[in-house]
Amino acid sequence: ARSDTPFQAGRIPGAIQFDYYRSEHYIDIVLPRIMAAEQIIVYCNGGACEDSILACDHFVTLGVPENHLCLFKDGWEAWKKAGLPIETG
Repeated sequence: ARSDTPFQAGRIPGAIQFDYYRSEHYIDIVLPRIMAAEQIIVYCNGGACEDSILACDHFVTLGVPENHLCLFKDGWEAWKKAGLPIETG
């Protein structure tokens, strides 16, 4: 649940971009993949950012089962700080 610039600068490997504030640009790509998945981990930048919460709420309104959504509340900043693998570009 991150916008273009932060997503391109770094993300969790295999992440699919979804910008809640521009959902119409992403939903046709994201929704079929979400519906086919058993578990979806949603994250944003972390800290005071609430974009991942908004994205989860939006997915539920579109029919994604709530129990398939997992919110990584500490987000990107915690992932990066932990020294875990990242992708860029």
